[in-house]
Amino acid sequence: MKNPFRFAGITIAAVLLGGCITLDVAGNGTMPDLRRHTLDVVAGVAARPRSFPALAVRPFGARSRYDIRVVRREGAEDFSYLEFERWGEVPADTVTDAVREGLATSGAFAFVSASGDALAVDRFLDGYLLAFDLVKTPKGPWKARFGARLSLSDRDGKMLHTAVYEATRDLPGDSPTGLGPAMAAAVGDAVNRALADWTGAAK
Repeated sequence: MKNPFRFAGITIAAVLLGGCITLDVAGNGTMPDLRRHTLDVVAGVAARPRSFPALAVRPFGARSRYDIRVVRREGAEDFSYLEFERWGEVPADTVTDAVREGLATSGAFAFVSASGDALAVDRFLDGYLLAFDLVKTPKGPWKARFGARLSLSDRDGKMLHTAVYEATRDLPGDSPTGLGPAMAAAVGDAVNRALADWTGAAK
C-alpha cells in the first residue's frame, strides 16, 4: 500500500516549487506582458534626384545573436536578452525590407526590388546586420543602435562601394517604450549616409 504521507509531501512540494518559479519570473505571481516592437518603414529618408539604374536588394545576413528577442546592451563587452520584449520579425528580415523600401522612397534608383523578384537590374545591394540593440544608459533616455555593412555591386559582380553604417537614436525615456520608431529613425540615418556615399562614389 502506498504511503499517503509521502504522496501528500510530494504534492505539496510540487505546488510550492511551481509557486516559486512563478514568483521568480514575475515577482508578483503573474507573468509580465509580452511586448512586440515593429520596424515597418524607415523614417527620414531624404528624397533625391534619380542617379542610379535599377537595384535589387538581396536578403541580409546577421550576427546569430539577433533573433526576435530584443538584445539589451549596458556596456561594450556584454549583452542580455529581454525575454518579454520581442521584435515582430527576425531583425535580418525586417531590416532587409526597411532598407529596400527606404531606398525606393528616396527616388535615387530607377526602381528598387527584392532579388527574388528576378527582374533585370544593374545594381545589387547586400547587407549584414552588425548591431540592432537597445542600449541601456546610466541616465537619460535609452537608445536604439543600428549597424550594418552595406555593399553595392553591379550585375557583373564588381564591388562599387562597401562600408559599415552605424546610427543611434534616443527613445522617449529610460525604458524599451518607443524602440520601434527609434530604430526606424536610426536605419533611416544609415540609409541617408549610404546614399550620399554612393552618389559621391559615382562621380
